Amino acid sequence: MIGYHARQGAHEPQPVPASDPLLGTSATPSMKATGKYFLTVIGLFLAQIGLGAITAHYAVEGRAFFGIPLADVLPYTVTRTWHTQLGVYWIATAWLGTGLYIAPLLSGHEPKLQRLGVNLLWLALLVVVVGSSFSGWLTAMHKIGVDRSFWFGSQNLEFTAPGRFWQILLFAGLLFWLLLMGRALWPALTRPSESRGLIAMVFVSAICIGLFYASSLSWSAHTHYSIIEYWRWWLVHLWVEGFFEVFATAVIALIFTRLGLVPAASANRAVVFSTIVFLFGTISTSPAPPPP
Repeated sequence: MIGYHARQGAHEPQPVPASDPLLGTSATPSMKATGKYFLTVIGLFLAQIGLGAITAHYAVEGRAFFGIPLADVLPYTVTRTWHTQLGVYWIATAWLGTGLYIAPLLSGHEPKLQRLGVNLLWLALLVVVVGSSFSGWLTAMHKIGVDRSFWFGSQNLEFTAPGRFWQILLFAGLLFWLLLMGRALWPALTRPSESRGLIAMVFVSAICIGLFYASSLSWSAHTHYSIIEYWRWWLVHLWVEGFFEVFATAVIALIFTRLGLVPAASANRAVVFSTIVFLFGTISTSPAPPPP
């Protein structure tokens, strides 16, 4: 990197905006509606911390929490599953809310009924989080039979614990989020501008986030565990880590260009290079597919 910049010679100074470009923008109704997403993120994050503390304390007292027989109601399998699964939920909720907030900001366009869509998606996320967590508790407490637990209970897989019914609902919600993102970003994607490449990277990563969760639907209740683990690995490391990292990098690069801190051309190159590092590093360390 040092050699590359040395060969480029002197750069023209980046023009400094007279005022903060972001402070001059006014929030649209759908942008204001995303506030509840970030409050939800805070709640899920705090719940994850609390469940982690309970799970760790079980290693000391076994089935008790400071003398309280908490494991009778919340056994170790439930607290640990909720602890790991809530991490996925709050990360996903944070980036879904971020995408819905910045899409009208980038395009300057508020699609019709966008606020309603943002609110409906938030309600759907709550249904999935609460419903999948409660059904997981029912499974651990033997309230749901083995035959139905795969669909409506818990699959007992780390980071992909929800039953198939809840996975399908989450996948449908991600597709709906992708629709909301596309509607809001489309004017910016079709309008020639210096930052259109960055906006396109945001939208492409949003497409990958929306569609790649389908890998969690690749196994059935009777699939061999080695094959399940193979697809679960792709879901955890490419969906949670790879594509969300690309999305985050593109969003941050766009913010920097709007603030006048980085030229759009440099930001484009940085995002493409980071994408190669994220995805190539993830794919190159993927496990070998199981034998047929």
